[in-house]
Amino acid sequence: MQTFLGGLVLLITIAPRVSGQAATRYRFVAGDTLSYHAQNSDSSVLTTPDGPVPAVTLSESTVRLVFGTRGSATAAFTALRVLLRTPKGDVTPPTTGAINRPFSLTISDRGLAQTASAPMFPAELTRVVDLATEFDDFFLVLPGKPLVIGLTWADTVNQTGSTSGNLKFTRHSTAGYTVARDTTVQGRHCLIITSESSQTLEAVGPGPGPGRTVTNKQSGTETGFFLFDPQAGRLVGRQRVGQYTGSLRVTGGPAVTEYPLTRTILSGVELSANASP
Repeated sequence: MQTFLGGLVLLITIAPRVSGQAATRYRFVAGDTLSYHAQNSDSSVLTTPDGPVPAVTLSESTVRLVFGTRGSATAAFTALRVLLRTPKGDVTPPTTGAINRPFSLTISDRGLAQTASAPMFPAELTRVVDLATEFDDFFLVLPGKPLVIGLTWADTVNQTGSTSGNLKFTRHSTAGYTVARDTTVQGRHCLIITSESSQTLEAVGPGPGPGRTVTNKQSGTETGFFLFDPQAGRLVGRQRVGQYTGSLRVTGGPAVTEYPLTRTILSGVELSANASP
């Protein structure tokens, strides 16, 4: 994990196009174990009467997925680093309490993943980063058609949930995908699938004082690409960039206050190079 905080630089290198036949399904075989390396950067600026307040959350992790029968899987962080940068200084919460704590997942052969159960993480960590939703959109959802270059499809997601910190959230996403071309990555024949999506996010939770509530509303777009290995039927990597605007609204105090918010997200995931074909 030597690239931590050195920028969102993954090892995915795209070679010249090669020919090949695409597949349409993931191949999750009971007993298979896959490891993914992920890096994320979440930068926000909150505009207050006293001026802008920037914050950057950086994380880097290694995740292990072990597949069971009938679309079941368990997942866990095997390595994790988190850093929050604020005008008041850096915060580096301990992450040992998150290592090897199992998630229980269900994953269809189209890549539709649901978190059946997530572990309870230490409060000092959840105040900085939300780990419980790590696998909500981890996999590319494939269409019910053969993947051929030029194919386009759309996918809509409506999600609601809550965290251990009494934060309730909703997410609406409408995404479009295009099979752009094929390539070679880490010696694998892969398809490059570009993506564009519109997102609407809302989170409601306890505010900074008794009886106060904070509502965080954001909307924006994300663009990026996925790398899919059609022969092995697995996700090899993905990268995306998101741009959001919104507001932070505090109610329950002497007066309602609302502050404009801008946010930029960078996210990358890649399959470990030593994963079996």
